[in-house]
Amino acid sequence: MTCRGMRLVSSFTPLLLMVLTVCASQAFAQIYHVKDMNTEQIRALDRERTVVLLPGGILEQHGPYLPSFTDGYQNERLTQELANAVVERPGWQALVFPLIPLGAGGANEIGSKYSFSGTYAVRFSTLRAVFMDLATELGEQGFRWVFVVHLHGAPNHNRALDQAGEYFHDSYRGHMVNLTGLLPAREARAVAAQQLMSEAERRVHSASVTFSPRSSFRTRCTHDRIRRSLVSRPSSSRLIAWGPPHHRDRGPRALELVPKRMEVFHETHPGPATSSLGL
Repeated sequence: MTCRGMRLVSSFTPLLLMVLTVCASQAFAQIYHVKDMNTEQIRALDRERTVVLLPGGILEQHGPYLPSFTDGYQNERLTQELANAVVERPGWQALVFPLIPLGAGGANEIGSKYSFSGTYAVRFSTLRAVFMDLATELGEQGFRWVFVVHLHGAPNHNRALDQAGEYFHDSYRGHMVNLTGLLPAREARAVAAQQLMSEAERRVHSASVTFSPRSSFRTRCTHDRIRRSLVSRPSSSRLIAWGPPHHRDRGPRALELVPKRMEVFHETHPGPATSSLGL
């Protein structure tokens, strides 16, 4: 390249960097966090093309290997991925709420242990009231698309979220979807069957079933006992599994359920708006 060419390239480099910075900032600006916004910024959002994301995470015991906020860590990551998917659709934006650390029905209740270190659950009626109140606020402000990202298997927990969604639809003609509520019926039967397992078998909640998908999102270990119990899996995302060999694929299979649930929602709620979201 000649000296003149070099000078031309160097002169255009700052302009190119500025354009790239502006484009990048516009892309990131499509994901909004309500905690950082003022009244006028929230009012300016296009209600018809804004998806509200309500992440949750029950504080629940996960045995000696995992923290009580394990569900929350998974739901934070799922919320991030869902927000990214929303804004990939032209004209759509995501409004993310702070995570709500409330849930009903800890796994310890399966063993009739209603008070257990690490579990801080609320009543079914309390959880339903919280999400119905949020549904009222969102509906009155004109929002019509809401996803509740609160993956937790307790039946009453999901019944509360589903009923809040039904209330939102009946009162405001919008969609408030509990992702876990899209669980296929055959999987729900499997969950019911698991509740009949022996006490020793139930411990898999704090092992393979829970640990595999959560650790796909959060691979940093904080305890030596976890490190000694980990088994690395050859994967681009470096999935981590714990437990007997026949349990190690449960985590990846659980992650595969999320897009399947979204497909079910698309089939039952066809329309231009959901199609634009790619659901």
